[in-house]
Formats: sequence, structure tokens, C-alpha cells
Amino acid sequence: MSIIEQQVQRVRRRLNFNLFLNRLAVSVAIVAGLWSAVVVLDRVLSLELALWPSVMVAALATIALAGVLTFLHRATALQAAVAIDAAAGLKERVSSALALQDHSEPFARATIHDAERVAQSVHVPTHMPISAPQRWPLPIATLAASVILYLFMPNLNLLARSTEESGESFGEAEVAERERIEVAIAEQKTRIKQRLENKPQLAGLMQELQQLDIPENPDVKPEDIRRDVVKKVDRVADKIEAQLNDQNLAMLEEMRKQLARLETPPGDDPASKLAENLAKGDMQGAKAALSELKKQLEEAQKEMQNDPEAKARLAEMQ
Repeated sequence: MSIIEQQVQRVRRRLNFNLFLNRLAVSVAIVAGLWSAVVVLDRVLSLELALWPSVMVAALATIALAGVLTFLHRATALQAAVAIDAAAGLKERVSSALALQDHSEPFARATIHDAERVAQSVHVPTHMPISAPQRWPLPIATLAASVILYLFMPNLNLLARSTEESGESFGEAEVAERERIEVAIAEQKTRIKQRLENKPQLAGLMQELQQLDIPENPDVKPEDIRRDVVKKVDRVADKIEAQLNDQNLAMLEEMRKQLARLETPPGDDPASKLAENLAKGDMQGAKAALSELKKQLEEAQKEMQNDPEAKARLAEMQ
């Protein structure tokens, strides 16, 4: 490697390092701003982020961002040669020699030889010093603001407050719903008890009504209470209906037995038909026979006034 290439590489490294410091300042400002936003979010929502892990992540992100930006804008060899020419007042000797180093013409060789002689006497650190970027005040201010936010911003925990408020409102609604269910159940129990008072045969169902009481456990939700009460009411209603059906069947069977024991008068007269239909349980036929018998009685009553035989006939029918 020639003396020109060595000097250009030294200049290039210093240029890229200064560029890295400049991009590092920008990265610190960006990451500090983002970290401040994270701190605000943590205090507002009470996320309880750990300090040192978050600081380490922010530092690594800052260095990585600065490295990427430096790599994308890194200085080339020709840019370094132009920079040393300008800094040392070499009148483009180094940059010209670097551009002509692949040429073999006498003019190119003379230019390269003159540039090597001059470049050898150049002290690169003197002309290309490592300097702090002009943008340092911005990242310092941003970093200080983020530290102040972390140290002095109180923990607002708005999410917990909203949860508590919604929990309180939900609890009030739950209590109101529970009271409404209690009133409705009490009304239904009163109505059922009134209906059971005059029916001794259904007295056993009073125990079922005691199960309709709402449990004292405050953790039970109104939806569960309503569902359980509906099931119990349906069960009580089914038992009442079953017992009433059993009673109706028993009454009907007893009526049939009594009618079967009736002596059926022989003959086709309305009285015989009435007794026969009642014994069979034919209400329509019994109604028709009763109407016919009533009609005959009315006719006999009219004839009785003028006909002694009819009067005797009426007495016979009665």
C-alpha cells in the first residue's frame, strides 16, 4: 500500500468516526424521545417496566441506530482525499494522485510522486481531529428530560381507576338487578301461596316454595339467580299440574263408578235414555234425553187440565 493510500485510510477512519459521533447524537435524541414516551405510558397505565433492562435496551438501540446511519453515509476514499487536500492546503494533490494511480503515463507518475512526497509530511490528527458534533445540545436536553420524567412523574395508573369506576358502576347495577329479582320472586311466591291455601292436597308443595329464596352469597350473579329460580318455578308448576291432573282423573273415575252403579230403567222412554247416557258418561246424549223428557213433561202438563188420563200419565212419569 502506497503512502497516499495509507494517509487516505487514516483520514477516512477519522471522517467515519466523526460521522458516527454525529449520528450518535441524532440517535440519542431519537431514542431518548421514545424512552420518554415509554416512561409516560408506563406511569399513565402503570405497566411497571423494569428500569435497568429498559435502559440497556435503549442504549443498544442507540448504538445500533448510530452504526446503521454511519454505514449508510460512510466516507469513500476519494472523499477522504478531497478532505485532506482541503484541510492541509495541498491543492488537490492527494485526490488527483488517487484518481491517477492506475495510469502509467509520465504525467500521472509525476503527479503521484509529488503527492506522495507532500502527503508523507502531513500529520493527519492535526488536520483531521476527532471533534464533538455540533448537535450535542439536542440529545443532552432530550436525555435530561427523559431522566427528569422518570424520576419525578407520579404513577397515575389511569387504567386501574377506570377499572375501579366501571367495577363500582357494575356493582351498583348488579345490586339493583338483584333487588328487582327479589321483589319479583316475592310477588310470585305470594300468589302461589294464596292458590295453595285452599287446596290441602297441595300443601306439600309449600316446601318447594322455600327453595325459591335468593342465596345470601354476594358472589352469585343475577343471571345465575334468575336461571336457577326459573328452573325451580318450572319444577313447582309441573308438580302442581301433575297433582291436579291426578285429582281430575280420580274424580272422573269415581263419577263413572257411581254412574255404573245406577240402575238403568228398561225401555226407550227419555228417562231410560237419560239414565243410560249418564251411566256411559255420554254427556251429549244425556243432554238430548233430558231435553226430550222436559218437552214431554210440558206437553203432559198442558193436557192435564182437560184430560184426567193425561193427568194420571203425568203422575206416572213423575
